Amino acid sequence: MRALRRRAGPTRTAAAQAAGMDRSFHKEVEAAVHSVPVDRIPALAKALGVQPELLQDHDEE
Repeated sequence: MRALRRRAGPTRTAAAQAAGMDRSFHKEVEAAVHSVPVDRIPALAKALGVQPELLQDHDEE
């Protein structure tokens, strides 16, 4: 997910805010410590400019 964010351009803070997540939690999602909460996938996908399915695929890796 980190690579997707970097390609899309938003900072970790901006991506976290767009998805309604705390920045520290978003950092742990990027580090694969936590999964993206299902209810946050659409907003995070929009912030990253990708289809929600793409995040779900990355979440399972």
